[in-house]
Amino acid sequence: MGVSGFRELERNLERTERAISGGALVSATKKGAEVIVDAAKSRAPRRTGKLAESIGHEVTEASGSAVQEKIGPDVFYGGLVELGAAQTTAKPYLRPALDERGNAAVNATGKDLWARIRRVLR
Repeated sequence: MGVSGFRELERNLERTERAISGGALVSATKKGAEVIVDAAKSRAPRRTGKLAESIGHEVTEASGSAVQEKIGPDVFYGGLVELGAAQTTAKPYLRPALDERGNAAVNATGKDLWARIRRVLR
């Protein structure tokens, strides 16, 4: 009994690793972050609209196999609105956005990565 195909498997694994490392992983993660950003913007309380406008995302850490994104507002009072303060009731918009669209964000990231893998393995 013989086993064959290991060289091809090894080549495919190496090609897959190259397809999803570095910038590709960052790009895919951004697609997922945008899903949460859109949901948070739509849920943010609107008085002037500046809070919703300030909600965005940025890569805070990236290595070959991991990416960390920060999602939230750039205005100082974003946390006060989300969590409330001594004289202000909380009006959550970030946590509900994550709860509501978290799975969709993961799916968007995964879909992008799978598309890259399929292209490489053709």
